[in-house]
Amino acid sequence: MSLDSAVIWKATRSTETLQEAKAFGVAEDLFVGAGKVAWRFIHSYRDEHGSIPSPGIIGENSGLALSPLTEDNDGAMTYFVDKLHERAIFRALKYGVDKTYEYIEEGEQEEAASEIIKLADHLRDRKAARVRVRDLSQIVPEVKEMYERTKRGEIGIPFPWDTMNEMTLGMWPGTLTFFTARPGVGKTWTAINICHHVWQKGYKVLVVSPEMIGVELAERVVGLHGKLSYSDLVSGRLGDFGGEKALDDTIAELSQREGFHVLDDEERLSSQYIEEAVEAVDPDLIAVDSVYMLKVFQGKVKQGVGSKGGRYDRILETIDWLRSFSRRTKKPVLAISQLSRDAKMKKGEAERLKQGVGTGGLEDAVAMSDTLLMDAHNLFAMFQDDDMRLDKQMLYVPLKARRQAAWSSVVTRWDMESMNFDQIGTKVESEGDFRDKSFDDVTF
Repeated sequence: MSLDSAVIWKATRSTETLQEAKAFGVAEDLFVGAGKVAWRFIHSYRDEHGSIPSPGIIGENSGLALSPLTEDNDGAMTYFVDKLHERAIFRALKYGVDKTYEYIEEGEQEEAASEIIKLADHLRDRKAARVRVRDLSQIVPEVKEMYERTKRGEIGIPFPWDTMNEMTLGMWPGTLTFFTARPGVGKTWTAINICHHVWQKGYKVLVVSPEMIGVELAERVVGLHGKLSYSDLVSGRLGDFGGEKALDDTIAELSQREGFHVLDDEERLSSQYIEEAVEAVDPDLIAVDSVYMLKVFQGKVKQGVGSKGGRYDRILETIDWLRSFSRRTKKPVLAISQLSRDAKMKKGEAERLKQGVGTGGLEDAVAMSDTLLMDAHNLFAMFQDDDMRLDKQMLYVPLKARRQAAWSSVVTRWDMESMNFDQIGTKVESEGDFRDKSFDDVTF
């Protein structure tokens, strides 16, 4: 397979890979012959039909032979693109030097000097493209392309809740989304709910869990998928009247399905092993349960067993690494973090928050708030007071949404018996007459 064929094969696997190739500086003038024709055709076809043409259609309209890469020649996109740039630089250098030599042989000094200057400028542009330095004029056409994708209804990896999708347009490749809450509020359940929803839609997921072992996560997936009471499942009280049969049926069904991966080995939760796991299973979504427990060390963490400073620095490095990791892998990352246990909400703020007004100051209670607010593309805080717990409701408060297509809190059911986590609105519903008590400071 030719270099042109390899790059175009890699670039046309999906809309995301085509965007990735363009972000790496791939353009029509990097190709030669049929490759140049193919690249031009791909974009004209997509403009007309809104999709990427198949390899057969590309070949028929360009003469470029495309076939799947084998294990022997299947490298990363960056490898092939770098080779494409190297070839373009060499071709430009050869042409410029030959042309300059012709002018020198003919005694045309000014023309030779002019050719050398043009060659130097051209090589500078080529090297800038290779290291992916782009001028704004090269990037702004992508705004229209993103607009057209949004207009067609394309979103990233979807959340289970429509309002959250309207707000974020989903989890796009290379983005980092955080959910924060107090211990015990339901952060892991939120992550599992999102992963199960994504998996049901045909996406592959990888759950990295430094907090729970695989069977504990599997219990949640089984309960959610089979609509089994979680308390009855984990306490062995499903009963003989349909409950245990539903459990057996759910396990039999899930045992035949693939694409939901779990990395829970405590000794394999470093950045190195996580990156190897992602490379091995190629998930569409990566979920990290409890980022503060990962073993990400970049050589800057303060040493000392039990050192609060060392733990704090490690968490900051982990968050920074997750952002870099999502950008490098072009994968959306969903992560779980903490709200401060000791934080207090001012009197009256809880009721305003439940009515969808403001944030209740939750942004100030996010652990490592400055880093999270800077690094995250989307950041949601979870809130649930005693009354909401009785009414089986959960409130997701947006603290940051990078795309800001909309802005609203999201209220869901939180019923662990029926496994119902559906969205019910953007405000907390009050049920019964026992809501007339006044709210003192609420700990969250």
